[in-house]
Amino acid sequence: MDSGYYAACTALKTQSNALELIANNVANVNTTGYRGQIASFESHLVEAPNPRPSNGWSQLINQFAILNGTRLDLAEGNLER
Repeated sequence: MDSGYYAACTALKTQSNALELIANNVANVNTTGYRGQIASFESHLVEAPNPRPSNGWSQLINQFAILNGTRLDLAEGNLER
């Protein structure tokens, strides 16, 4: 698979997962005791399989991020009476 196509598909999947996480947080914003989740991204670098020795720029093809995981938002919420 072409690395540019792979990077684009990975970016779409990553953003889709991040939007799903945000939608879940928004849907539960009024749920008592709910703690939101925060997305954690990890950057990856795709290198050319047969890099040309002309310069350092030809070795790098794409840089993309994947969803590495989520963490719990432990910020204090609003107090209600």
